[in-house]
Amino acid sequence: MALADALNALADLLEAKLPLRTLFLDEAGKSYYYDEVEEKRWVLGDGGKAGNCEQCEEAADLGWVDMDYTYDMFDMGDVDEPPGHPNDTCSIEQRTRRTRVYA
Repeated sequence: MALADALNALADLLEAKLPLRTLFLDEAGKSYYYDEVEEKRWVLGDGGKAGNCEQCEEAADLGWVDMDYTYDMFDMGDVDEPPGHPNDTCSIEQRTRRTRVYA
C-alpha cells in the first residue's frame, strides 16, 4: 500500500506542475505528455527572371524552424516572414507539430 500512496503523491505533484496535461507512462516507466509546437518554413517563390536569391534559398534550406526564429535577410536584418527584400515572391508555411515531453 505504501507504493500506491507514493505513486499517488507523485501524480498529484506532477499534476500541480503540469496543469491541463494528460500524463502517460511508457514501457520504461517514464512519465510523459504531449505538447504542441508551432513551426514555420520559408517557401521559395517563382524567383522572377533572375531566380531566387541566395538568402531566400538558405532560408528555405533550413526547413521547419520554431515560430520564434528570425531569418537574416540582406540589409533588412532579421525578418519573421517574407518579404525578406524588395521583389521577394516567397511565402511562409506554418504547422503545429505534436511532440512528446518527458516529465
